[in-house]
Amino acid sequence: MTTNPERDSLVFGVLFGEDITAHHLARAAHRYDREKS
Repeated sequence: MTTNPERDSLVFGVLFGEDITAHHLARAAHRYDREKS
């Protein structure tokens, strides 16, 4: 499973119904990486 920030931001945008900023996306990705390991 590859990581695609652009696709992920699009998915988050659809899920939350709003645009996700790079800051929020970075925090979400960081938390995801911690939970995955």
